[in-house]
Amino acid sequence: MGLEDRVQRVIDVNDVDIYSEPVVLLEIIGKETGIVVGTATGFLIRVGSRTLLITNWHIVAGRHSWNHEELAFNGATPSHLNVFFRVTTRGTISNKPVKVPLFDNDVPQWIEHLERKLPIVQNNAKFAIDVAVLDVTAFEPNNAVGRMPWNGLTHFHLYPMEQICILGYPFGLFGRDIYPIWISGTVANDLAGIKGRKYFLIDSRSRSGNSGSLAIHRCSGAALRKPGGSSYPPGFMTYVIGIYSGRVFGKESDIGIVWHWEVIDELIRKMVPVQEQNWETT
Repeated sequence: MGLEDRVQRVIDVNDVDIYSEPVVLLEIIGKETGIVVGTATGFLIRVGSRTLLITNWHIVAGRHSWNHEELAFNGATPSHLNVFFRVTTRGTISNKPVKVPLFDNDVPQWIEHLERKLPIVQNNAKFAIDVAVLDVTAFEPNNAVGRMPWNGLTHFHLYPMEQICILGYPFGLFGRDIYPIWISGTVANDLAGIKGRKYFLIDSRSRSGNSGSLAIHRCSGAALRKPGGSSYPPGFMTYVIGIYSGRVFGKESDIGIVWHWEVIDELIRKMVPVQEQNWETT
């Protein structure tokens, strides 16, 4: 069964984890060729009447987040993204790819942090904030579903070895019907999730295509020391943590980086006028 066949399959939304629903497959279209040159992941957030696509800066820019070297998109510069929105028709859900431009007269249509580079840390590690936000409201189908409500910023301490789930499309693959594959990892450093610390490290077997994946923390029972979150699924608490952007310390490393929700929240507040910044409960 080909990709287009899978796009058209009917899905019963009641069978799908609610945190899978906003996570979308992205196909990267090259400017020079007009064809798909790579795949990645993003997720959709609803802020008032707007729908925002959250992904990594290196996906939309086509360059390494620190040194701006060209990425291996077969020598192509990204010009568009095929965003696989989920749509509902007569009570059933299917998927619809929509071509979203990254530039308008050579002007980037995403927003990013003006000062992305962070101070060099131990092991000579060089990190730059790898997050981009696009307003895709104008391209979203009228019957689209699966957007995650924006409910403001939550901080709490994560300890080493606590579980993190990475929801995305490694190697452009998917679980069922273009819903994401869930990859399990664990927090790999101390002081994770604390306000002002924009990223933390995880130990996971994530791969190419996972860039832009939604990162969540799910634990059984009540988590009294952790504010926010939703009591879903039954018997668990789930917290949206941030966005995964790839492995660090070399290609053979299983250590990846997650940008905390703080950096996403800052861009949302920058893009959306104050009068539209209405929080919603999950």
